[in-house]
Amino acid sequence: MSLEKIDFSKYIKEGLEMAKNNPIKIKPICAKWVKKLISVKEWMNHHSQYSSYCFLSKDKEGVWVSFVVANTIPRDCLELTDEECLQTDDYRKAYNLYPRPLTDLGEKAT
Repeated sequence: MSLEKIDFSKYIKEGLEMAKNNPIKIKPICAKWVKKLISVKEWMNHHSQYSSYCFLSKDKEGVWVSFVVANTIPRDCLELTDEECLQTDDYRKAYNLYPRPLTDLGEKAT
């Protein structure tokens, strides 16, 4: 059967009817700014390649990076301190990245 012979209006009507009877419930997303300790190798080979990760510090255990997650904080992550939040905000501001920890989600400076 070719696509030319299919009556798509039937499927569109069915989809509209389904949407009317079962509206999609949109849940709000709550951004959480977190930090995670990773190995130097992970930093060099992966995380440093992506601007969504901010380098915080390096110690004998590895490298601390910050990033944003949605809704819940993963077990292997910690919340940012105020100082780390400022550091992350400065990094993202310097590279014109959004969202920022000190800017509401969806808000963009003009």
